Amino acid sequence: MKTKYLPLLLILFFSAFTSCKKVQQAPIAGTWLETRLETYEDSANVKLYDTTYLRPFTSFDFVRFNGDGTFDSGQDHYYYLNMPHQNDAVQQITPTVGTWDYTAISTSAGTKYVLSLPPGPPNPGGFVFADTVTLVNANTLWLHAVSYGHSIGTIFVVSDSYYTK
Repeated sequence: MKTKYLPLLLILFFSAFTSCKKVQQAPIAGTWLETRLETYEDSANVKLYDTTYLRPFTSFDFVRFNGDGTFDSGQDHYYYLNMPHQNDAVQQITPTVGTWDYTAISTSAGTKYVLSLPPGPPNPGGFVFADTVTLVNANTLWLHAVSYGHSIGTIFVVSDSYYTK
Protein backbone atom coordinates (compact mmCIF):
# COMPACT_ATOMS: atom_id res chain seq x y z
CA MET A 1 0.00 0.00 0.00
CA LYS A 2 2.92 2.34 0.75
CA THR A 3 4.29 1.81 -2.74
CA LYS A 4 1.01 3.07 -4.27
CA TYR A 5 1.49 6.48 -2.63
CA LEU A 6 5.18 6.76 -3.49
CA PRO A 7 4.63 7.92 -7.13
CA LEU A 8 2.05 10.46 -5.94
CA LEU A 9 4.44 11.79 -3.28
CA LEU A 10 7.27 12.05 -5.83
CA ILE A 11 5.04 13.99 -8.24
CA LEU A 12 4.01 16.42 -5.48
CA PHE A 13 7.62 16.77 -4.31
CA PHE A 14 9.02 17.60 -7.76
CA SER A 15 6.13 19.88 -8.74
CA ALA A 16 6.70 21.89 -5.55
CA PHE A 17 10.35 22.49 -6.51
CA THR A 18 9.61 23.42 -10.11
CA SER A 19 6.93 25.90 -9.07
CA CYS A 20 9.34 27.68 -6.67
CA LYS A 21 11.21 29.52 -9.40
CA LYS A 22 13.29 32.57 -8.59
CA VAL A 23 11.28 35.76 -8.95
CA GLN A 24 12.61 37.80 -11.87
CA GLN A 25 13.44 41.47 -11.21
CA ALA A 26 11.99 44.15 -13.43
CA PRO A 27 14.10 44.66 -16.58
CA ILE A 28 14.89 48.22 -15.48
CA ALA A 29 16.51 47.16 -12.19
CA GLY A 30 20.27 47.54 -11.87
CA THR A 31 22.95 49.98 -12.98
CA TRP A 32 22.98 51.71 -16.38
CA LEU A 33 25.88 53.76 -17.84
CA GLU A 34 25.33 57.00 -19.74
CA THR A 35 26.24 56.94 -23.44
CA ARG A 36 24.55 60.04 -24.89
CA LEU A 37 23.19 63.37 -23.67
CA GLU A 38 21.07 65.79 -25.68
CA THR A 39 20.26 69.11 -24.05
CA TYR A 40 18.44 72.14 -25.38
CA GLU A 41 16.26 75.07 -24.49
CA ASP A 42 12.65 74.76 -25.58
CA SER A 43 10.94 78.04 -26.42
CA ALA A 44 7.33 77.52 -27.56
CA ASN A 45 8.29 74.15 -29.10
CA VAL A 46 11.35 75.57 -30.87
CA LYS A 47 14.71 74.01 -29.95
CA LEU A 48 17.39 76.55 -29.11
CA TYR A 49 21.06 75.76 -28.40
CA ASP A 50 20.57 72.08 -29.23
CA THR A 51 23.69 70.26 -28.01
CA THR A 52 24.57 66.56 -28.13
CA TYR A 53 27.33 65.00 -26.03
CA LEU A 54 28.79 61.57 -26.69
CA ARG A 55 31.68 61.99 -24.24
CA PRO A 56 33.34 62.43 -21.71
CA PHE A 57 31.21 59.86 -19.89
CA THR A 58 32.82 57.78 -17.14
CA SER A 59 31.71 55.12 -14.67
CA PHE A 60 30.45 57.99 -12.48
CA ASP A 61 27.82 58.86 -15.12
CA PHE A 62 25.22 56.26 -14.21
CA VAL A 63 21.69 55.61 -13.04
CA ARG A 64 20.68 52.74 -10.78
CA PHE A 65 17.20 51.46 -10.06
CA ASN A 66 17.12 49.91 -6.61
CA GLY A 67 14.61 47.32 -5.45
CA ASP A 68 13.26 49.62 -2.72
CA GLY A 69 11.66 52.15 -5.10
CA THR A 70 14.63 54.52 -5.15
CA PHE A 71 16.73 55.70 -8.06
CA ASP A 72 20.38 56.82 -7.82
CA SER A 73 22.00 59.09 -10.39
CA GLY A 74 25.71 59.86 -10.54
CA GLN A 75 27.67 62.43 -12.50
CA ASP A 76 31.16 63.89 -12.64
CA HIS A 77 30.69 66.63 -15.25
CA TYR A 78 28.38 69.57 -15.84
CA TYR A 79 27.11 69.71 -19.41
CA TYR A 80 25.97 73.12 -20.62
CA LEU A 81 23.82 74.27 -23.50
CA ASN A 82 25.89 75.35 -26.49
CA MET A 83 24.92 79.00 -26.10
CA PRO A 84 26.78 81.83 -27.84
CA HIS A 85 29.97 82.80 -26.00
CA GLN A 86 29.85 79.65 -23.84
CA ASN A 87 33.57 79.01 -23.36
CA ASP A 88 33.47 75.65 -21.59
CA ALA A 89 30.45 73.51 -22.49
CA VAL A 90 31.72 70.63 -20.29
CA GLN A 91 33.11 71.13 -16.81
CA GLN A 92 34.52 68.33 -14.63
CA ILE A 93 33.23 68.29 -11.04
CA THR A 94 33.69 66.14 -7.95
CA PRO A 95 31.56 63.02 -8.50
CA THR A 96 28.11 63.32 -6.92
CA VAL A 97 25.23 60.90 -6.44
CA GLY A 98 21.63 61.96 -5.92
CA THR A 99 18.71 59.77 -4.88
CA TRP A 100 15.10 60.05 -5.98
CA ASP A 101 11.99 57.97 -5.52
CA TYR A 102 10.41 56.40 -8.59
CA THR A 103 6.93 55.19 -9.43
CA ALA A 104 6.03 52.90 -12.33
CA ILE A 105 3.13 54.17 -14.46
CA SER A 106 1.51 51.97 -17.12
CA THR A 107 0.76 53.76 -20.38
CA SER A 108 -0.48 52.60 -23.77
CA ALA A 109 3.14 52.84 -25.00
CA GLY A 110 4.49 50.76 -22.10
CA THR A 111 5.73 51.45 -18.60
CA LYS A 112 7.19 54.84 -17.69
CA TYR A 113 8.96 55.59 -14.45
CA VAL A 114 8.26 58.96 -12.85
CA LEU A 115 11.06 60.34 -10.66
CA SER A 116 10.39 62.52 -7.64
CA LEU A 117 12.49 63.89 -4.83
CA PRO A 118 11.99 62.17 -1.48
CA PRO A 119 9.93 64.22 0.99
CA GLY A 120 11.98 66.98 2.58
CA PRO A 121 12.21 70.72 3.01
CA PRO A 122 10.63 72.82 0.24
CA ASN A 123 12.80 73.79 -2.70
CA PRO A 124 13.91 77.36 -1.84
CA GLY A 125 14.87 78.08 -5.46
CA GLY A 126 11.39 77.29 -6.70
CA PHE A 127 12.61 75.24 -9.65
CA VAL A 128 10.20 72.64 -10.96
CA PHE A 129 11.46 69.44 -12.55
CA ALA A 130 9.55 66.78 -14.46
CA ASP A 131 11.65 63.65 -14.97
CA THR A 132 10.53 60.39 -16.55
CA VAL A 133 12.41 57.26 -17.54
CA THR A 134 11.37 55.00 -20.40
CA LEU A 135 12.85 51.62 -21.28
CA VAL A 136 13.62 51.98 -25.01
CA ASN A 137 14.63 48.32 -25.35
CA ALA A 138 16.19 45.62 -23.16
CA ASN A 139 19.58 47.41 -23.20
CA THR A 140 18.71 51.11 -23.48
CA LEU A 141 16.78 53.52 -21.31
CA TRP A 142 15.93 57.18 -21.82
CA LEU A 143 15.77 59.74 -19.01
CA HIS A 144 13.77 62.80 -20.11
CA ALA A 145 14.28 65.70 -17.70
CA VAL A 146 12.57 69.08 -17.99
CA SER A 147 13.50 72.06 -15.81
CA TYR A 148 10.89 74.81 -15.78
CA GLY A 149 13.00 77.17 -13.65
CA HIS A 150 11.95 80.79 -13.20
CA SER A 151 11.49 81.78 -16.81
CA ILE A 152 8.40 83.63 -17.90
CA GLY A 153 6.41 82.10 -20.69
CA THR A 154 7.18 78.77 -22.25
CA ILE A 155 10.98 78.58 -22.08
CA PHE A 156 12.48 75.59 -20.30
CA VAL A 157 15.60 73.41 -20.43
CA VAL A 158 15.35 69.79 -21.56
CA SER A 159 17.92 67.01 -21.08
CA ASP A 160 17.53 63.65 -22.79
CA SER A 161 20.03 61.15 -21.40
CA TYR A 162 20.51 57.67 -22.82
CA TYR A 163 21.97 54.77 -20.82
CA THR A 164 22.89 51.16 -21.57
CA LYS A 165 23.23 48.14 -19.30
